[in-house]
Amino acid sequence: MLIFVHGMCNIPEACNPVIEYFNHMGFSSNAINLREGLDLRKACFQDYVKKVKKIVKEDDILIGHSLGGLIVLKVAEETRIKAGVAICSAPPKGIKYKINILDFLQMLKYIPKIIKNEPFKPDYSLAKKFLLAGIDAGEEKSAS
Repeated sequence: MLIFVHGMCNIPEACNPVIEYFNHMGFSSNAINLREGLDLRKACFQDYVKKVKKIVKEDDILIGHSLGGLIVLKVAEETRIKAGVAICSAPPKGIKYKINILDFLQMLKYIPKIIKNEPFKPDYSLAKKFLLAGIDAGEEKSAS
């Protein structure tokens, strides 16, 4: 079964179009409601992990976005699952993402394309900083 795990500011119903698509393709799919049954004023990250671990089985594929992606990573670390997909995962504790104002201003030029839903290719300096991190220097140019 494909099990979708939503992000912090989302709801499981946001996964419905994807669930319908995969169900139409012959996959059994469902989304977990992370909020259901938890006191959100007291819930911590591990509470969400425990909730997902109770539901998931060894032959399931977990797919999570943002906080859901981080939950997928933790569940995959602690439990046997068939596969886990973390989409734009929230960073694990200890990994900091810092952006300075100049980087932010450099990205503003892409907003009109994003609003118009037009494709764009970021310039090399931006791609190197945000998309090619960890790629060998010799491979950066061919990857961009």
